[in-house]
Amino acid sequence: MESYDLCVVGAGPGGISAAIRAARTGARVALADSGFLGGTCLNRGCIPSRALGTTAKLMRQMRSAQSLGVELTGGFRVSLAGVVARKERIVRRLRGALAALIKKNGVTWMEGEASLQAAHEVEVKGPEGRTGISAKGIILATGSRAGGLPSCPVDGRVVVTSDELLKEVELPKDLVVVGAGVVGSEFASYFLDLGVSVTLVEAAERVLPFEDPKISEAFHQSLKRRGAAVLTASPVDSVRLTSSGKAEISLKKTSTTLTADKVLVASGRKAQPPAGCEALGLTLEKGGIPADSELRTRLSHIFAVGDLLAGYQLACTASYEGALAAENALGGSRKVDYAVVPEVIYTDPEIASVGLSPDDARRRGREIRVSTVSLAGFARAQTLEEPEGFVQVVADRKKGTLLGAQMIGARATDMIGEAALAVKRGLTLNDLVETIHGHPTMSESLWEASAAALGQSVYYAAND
Repeated sequence: MESYDLCVVGAGPGGISAAIRAARTGARVALADSGFLGGTCLNRGCIPSRALGTTAKLMRQMRSAQSLGVELTGGFRVSLAGVVARKERIVRRLRGALAALIKKNGVTWMEGEASLQAAHEVEVKGPEGRTGISAKGIILATGSRAGGLPSCPVDGRVVVTSDELLKEVELPKDLVVVGAGVVGSEFASYFLDLGVSVTLVEAAERVLPFEDPKISEAFHQSLKRRGAAVLTASPVDSVRLTSSGKAEISLKKTSTTLTADKVLVASGRKAQPPAGCEALGLTLEKGGIPADSELRTRLSHIFAVGDLLAGYQLACTASYEGALAAENALGGSRKVDYAVVPEVIYTDPEIASVGLSPDDARRRGREIRVSTVSLAGFARAQTLEEPEGFVQVVADRKKGTLLGAQMIGARATDMIGEAALAVKRGLTLNDLVETIHGHPTMSESLWEASAAALGQSVYYAAND
């Protein structure tokens, strides 16, 4: 039995963050995972998806190359095998960087399946046998797996999750995406731009049902303009495979039957705690392991972070939680603060939001001022040939404090950082307006939306 100050189970964003933060305080840290370093985010989630999205966006731009003054006399096509190879190179490079980071900081890496044996004991079953660990503190960061639907049984070949779809080396002729949340919307956008016939099916009344309604509607219309079929309020009744190898998807509320080469089931993710949790009373409740504001479970020396919690399933929150849990496991008492969490969606156009939406603010009884500016009028959007979208700000009517922002358009996932900082620090619309923004940039749109709310915009009338 080897003794450590902290054992981190799971090497995704939350686990890596926890291990590095603890090691840099001088603690003796063990990090265990049966998979590759980087977890779902690096190996089969955020990073591979973004790599695919980069190619998809390039394909969309190539189709409009002539308007940019580029003549493509020889034509062009996408090689999905080449896309997958590039994605693997990126993943391997980043995985190697993580390995070097762990080694540099003195973290003991243990490859293998970790299980809780007792309150302070973890066993790692690796390629070379079993290793017992005794730890003063334990952080659980084993993340989640792709969810499923009883009506859409996954066979890994025709009916797939995002895990399998990211490994495909040939484009399907047609793709049905079941679920128009973040994952489903992103993949629908990517494959549409890659030239695939895409149908997006959603049981709720609108796509991206947890986003601001104006954002949802704008993205819905964008998909339709680009040729996608979008079916909302359309839960799936069943999926069956035909003798020809295709899938037939029957919808519940209509007599509609769809046929596709490939079906992506994008119905969210489910927490996957390590073995031994139930024996210690650490059971899932409402989709996650219960933890307090310091991320302590019912056993105060065991912490849960990331997708194991019934909250945000984001790499950025997992990293934040991992560092905070590490500090608390070593004697700290920091409490989590989710008041300002930027959410980014890598569709095309990009989507980002932070803080309160207009509906959120009104439900809380806030008197607000809402200002929206279209990106079509911005010089940078025109030079990028990406005029689609808008920026919306939500502010307290009396104090002018920025309460939230919602964006859809080019560079939205980068622009949201400024809005997040403003909400976090309690800045006002006037603070944003008095800050000079570079020209021509997309970030000018946040300035203009704020200025329009105050009646100070040069190009936009005051709006509310």
